[in-house]
Amino acid sequence: MPQSVIKKKVPPYPINLEVSKLSDNSVFIAQIVKLTEEGFLLKRVDKSSFKPNETLSVSFELPVVKSRIQTRATVIKLYQYVENVSQVNQLTTVRASTVQKPVAGLMVECHFSDIDLNHKEAIHKFLVMIKQVSA
Repeated sequence: MPQSVIKKKVPPYPINLEVSKLSDNSVFIAQIVKLTEEGFLLKRVDKSSFKPNETLSVSFELPVVKSRIQTRATVIKLYQYVENVSQVNQLTTVRASTVQKPVAGLMVECHFSDIDLNHKEAIHKFLVMIKQVSA
């Protein structure tokens, strides 16, 4: 009797991203919240500063297809946002309440600068697999 294969559904986003700023050699981890064939939106919550036209070195692994992408990207646009984050206040040991706390963040739109053809094909394959683009 053949064994049935269990397929585990993996969410496509967020994708962990290692970023190196070439201007000051700082390295940090961010998250890709949207990926396209031209570039990506990265989400950064701390106070890192970015400038339009700044060059970054980025590295990330695409879920499911397991392709590692290493390339350069250029900062195109910055978006500030505020989101409410739930926090549990411990009022007493018996009763706790949830409080919405606003947290400021930064989204950075980046476009790939000199992406390798194999990396571009892997990104396209990933986007087709998650049905974000058609084949």
